[in-house]
Amino acid sequence: MIAKLSRRVAKWLAGQREIVRRRLALASGLTDYRRWSDSASYRASWASRLEVSLRLRGDALWIVDLGCGAQIMRTKLPRNAVYLPMDLIRWTDDTLLCDINKQQLPADYLRLCDLCYVMGVIEYIYDPAWVLRALVDSSQGIVISYNAVDLSDVNRKWNGWVNDLTVEDLMALVRDSGFEIQAVAQFEEQIIVKASNANYSVTRRQERELLRESFLRDQRP
Repeated sequence: MIAKLSRRVAKWLAGQREIVRRRLALASGLTDYRRWSDSASYRASWASRLEVSLRLRGDALWIVDLGCGAQIMRTKLPRNAVYLPMDLIRWTDDTLLCDINKQQLPADYLRLCDLCYVMGVIEYIYDPAWVLRALVDSSQGIVISYNAVDLSDVNRKWNGWVNDLTVEDLMALVRDSGFEIQAVAQFEEQIIVKASNANYSVTRRQERELLRESFLRDQRP
């Protein structure tokens, strides 16, 4: 009985310390590297959200996974797809490093992709309008998920979320950045939006094909 109580107290104290640590991370205005460098921070349950979002993929085969984490998406795409991971941490040799809160978003992969998936990322970005503008500069389309305030009744600061957008706020940011909304889905308390770049010209498509050819040549053994 005493041992069980001690474990509960220890767990509670650890939770309180994590609350304080996350609040300090929020106050810093920087990305919480400690949290997102730990593979335990990535929940297996997020795979269900991914299943819903991949139904919006259509025939897109060149896919950027921005904030890839455990890279579950890599295992869910068809064999002929090209998976392009980006994250704070180089989880694999092909992961490009980025830190959106420092406005570090390399365009190398974005220029190649049909779609850039941004799943469970926007909540942790201090300037979500900036990342959407950066994405429209490079990519043809996006699929994003977001826990909107009018859908999820949770402690946002405890989750480490740094913004408070409604569904309409998110839609407006997507449209204002230059994307056109194509489809909307919902997974539990999260909205999932697919949008295309309204200004993705024929010239940009041609340039992308040349970049893809070069990329595939570089990948050959």
